[in-house]
Amino acid sequence: MEVTVLDGQLRPVKVIDTFRSLIWTKRYYTCGDFELYLPADRELLQYKPDGSGTDYFLSRSDDDSVMVIEKIAIQTDAENGDYFIISGRSLESILARRIVGSQTIIKSEDVVQGLKELVADWTSYIDLTIDDSLTVAHDLITQITGDVLLDAVSAICMRFGIGLKMTISESAFRLAFYQGDEVNVIFSPEFDNLISSKYVYDITNYANYVKVMGEGTGMNRIAVHINRPPQVLGVGSRQIYADARDISRNDGSVSQIDYLPMLLERGWEKLAEHEVTETFEAEINPERPFAYKRDWNLGDIVTVTNEYGITAKPRIVEIIECWDENGYTAIPKFDALEVQA
Repeated sequence: MEVTVLDGQLRPVKVIDTFRSLIWTKRYYTCGDFELYLPADRELLQYKPDGSGTDYFLSRSDDDSVMVIEKIAIQTDAENGDYFIISGRSLESILARRIVGSQTIIKSEDVVQGLKELVADWTSYIDLTIDDSLTVAHDLITQITGDVLLDAVSAICMRFGIGLKMTISESAFRLAFYQGDEVNVIFSPEFDNLISSKYVYDITNYANYVKVMGEGTGMNRIAVHINRPPQVLGVGSRQIYADARDISRNDGSVSQIDYLPMLLERGWEKLAEHEVTETFEAEINPERPFAYKRDWNLGDIVTVTNEYGITAKPRIVEIIECWDENGYTAIPKFDALEVQA
């Protein structure tokens, strides 16, 4: 396996086929990152980022993901030799360079179309095409002001289980929204591919009621509230507060019909931060009997079962690939879903 340095016009300028280690991490909802450790090569210094607007990238011969070079560290050692540590984030990180600078209202019956609207203003600055072939039929109405664009996009993607992926196609950037498949892949002691696991059930931070306070002052603030079904009263009611004064009606230009759903959306976002958490961490053998890219991939939903019969249907939200002196490993990270004790 080799990596190639690409210049700002996405043209290959150098091939790197010798290195001590490479860690290449991809994530489903946001950007990934990498770290390349290799013997010092003076030529590579010309590809360091300098803040002038020129970027350099790393691509792989066996994968369509692309990384942005953001940092080069030099380690000198008279006994063991000099080494470079080159690191950065994946191509999706360029969305983190922009903010939603003005108040933006997204209102759509298709989440993917809403996401496309959110990033559309930025596409005029770079050669970027958006693959919006995916359809996620769900009402989305939200108001965003001042957020980092990547954070705003990732938050929506996480809520609706949508993956975010940026690649290079014909010397241009291509942004795609996609959803993984539910695949017939099982990690369990029965298949001898579950090395270790850790299951935790935690209700400490749980809330089932939120009061959202919008614009206005004192007793005149506009407010909505949400009871998470089924409604619980008395000692079982766990309440939180959400300050949404940043969501504005703009002196009446935003109608009450649209404004209240925006407050409710903020309330559901707040409640999403206060769920019952069930985590199922697992270390697996990624090659037996199910192989990465052949049987499962980033974003897919698989089955994980431990020795106590606790089963999860988690989505694979991160894959860490590593090449070093011990060979190659691919380690998935799960976002636990539908845990069943």
